[in-house]
Amino acid sequence: DPTATQIVSQPPCFGDKGSIVIDEVNGGKPPVLFSLNDGAFTQQNAFYNLNPGVYTVVVQDAEGCSTTLSATLIEPEEFQLIITPQATIDLGETYQIITQVNVPLTQIQSVQWTPSTGLSCDTCLILTASPFVSTQYKVEVETEAGCRDDGTLRLLVDRQVDAHRAGGFGEPI
Repeated sequence: DPTATQIVSQPPCFGDKGSIVIDEVNGGKPPVLFSLNDGAFTQQNAFYNLNPGVYTVVVQDAEGCSTTLSATLIEPEEFQLIITPQATIDLGETYQIITQVNVPLTQIQSVQWTPSTGLSCDTCLILTASPFVSTQYKVEVETEAGCRDDGTLRLLVDRQVDAHRAGGFGEPI
């Protein structure tokens, strides 16, 4: 009977596909054929663009001897970032932006904020913003696996300075 080893590539991100490749076949009489989930036998030893699920690959030699391999492709959790969509500050104030993600921070490959105007850091998840005008910021985050998500923060700047609170013009403080 033939024996075989397989390489299973899991889907890297939510919504992605995986693959199963029969890497090595030992024993058995050539030609060796392969069948995925009781499909037709073929000489193709690699199966790509597979949805998450349970798969069975039968490896069969010319005499009808076979071995069966199974593999499970697991769909990862969807990568998400969470950000407050809108906030208002007074002119001259600073707003702390805290962006949360649902993966360990060690898995984050890149963070990019645009525009960078008024930001303390345009590649950080936690930063401060002190723009002089209302600004819509967009953040794009990518994991080491290549999973991406983005979000938008509309930071409104109230430019109406309260004259009494600011001491007014020509009035005693």
